Amino acid sequence: VCGPHLIVCPLSILGNWGAECRKWCPFLQVVQFYGNATEREVQKQTCMREHFDVCVTTYEMVVAEEGLLSSRLFRYIILDEAQKIKSRGSKVSQAVRRIPCQHRLLLTGTPLQNNVHELWSLLNFVFPHHFTASEPFDHCFDLDRNVVDVPRLQRVQEVLRHVM
Repeated sequence: VCGPHLIVCPLSILGNWGAECRKWCPFLQVVQFYGNATEREVQKQTCMREHFDVCVTTYEMVVAEEGLLSSRLFRYIILDEAQKIKSRGSKVSQAVRRIPCQHRLLLTGTPLQNNVHELWSLLNFVFPHHFTASEPFDHCFDLDRNVVDVPRLQRVQEVLRHVM
C-alpha cells in the first residue's frame, strides 16, 4: 500500500479514521494533521516532514494548510463526507482540487442533496478530464423545462454504473 495517502474527513470522525487505519493496517505509518496554529507548527516540523503512509486531516485543515498539503504528491486523496465539495466554487472544493494526487476516491451517503448539479461537482473531482464543463451535464437534466436529453442521460448512467 504505497503512499502517501491523504484522507480528508469531518473533525467528528478524525479519530475514527486514525484508529481504523492502525487497526486494519498496523504496518502503515499514520499521522493525524489537525490542531490550532501552534499545534500545527509542531506537527509541520515533525511528522509532516518525515515519511508517512497516511495523513488524516479535516476539510478545515485543507483550507488552512493548502500550501503545505499541495507541496506533496499523494497517491490517493480520499474524501469522506464528500458532499462537502458539492459546490465547486467553495474554498474547500477549490483547495482540495489543488492538492496533487494520482487517484481520487469519494465516500458519501448523500451524493445529491439539493439538485443534480451537485453530482457533476463530485464527478468532476474524480474524473476531471471527462466532466470538464458542467453545462453538457446540466443539459442532460433540464428539469426547469421538463426536458431530458436521453442519449446524454444514457452516457451519464453508463459512467455512474461504474462508480456508484
